[in-house]
Amino acid sequence: MVRQGTNIIYDSGLVDFGPAGPIKYPVDVVLFGDANFGFWPGAMNGPNNGNCSGNSNYPLTAPTFPATGYVVESNSTCQEPVAGPATFTTFTELATPQYRQVTGRACTSKGVASPCFTVKWTRKYEIHQDFSIFLQ
Repeated sequence: MVRQGTNIIYDSGLVDFGPAGPIKYPVDVVLFGDANFGFWPGAMNGPNNGNCSGNSNYPLTAPTFPATGYVVESNSTCQEPVAGPATFTTFTELATPQYRQVTGRACTSKGVASPCFTVKWTRKYEIHQDFSIFLQ
């Protein structure tokens, strides 16, 4: 998430990158991606607008991690950025998923056939990082 004061200008939502696989600890985790901030002319106003992410491949169609990964909506409303400082906040977690089958509008209102599956995670480890950035 990126904030300018109390305004949110970017929120990726919860991105599940899938199982860590067989690894030997300690490890370095490097996540990267392009990000735009705020919104653009014609973008809606309200939750999951602009660069405040909506669901992608979620809810799930099966109680397992899909090969493509998925994003759980941010439910944030992005505001237009202004020149000046902003704070980038990120959480990286190792967690165990628990799948729950849901039916009806819980699926169809999100564009997914019923039944579908939602996920809750049991956190095992978390890293929290804040970065200060400056927009021109």
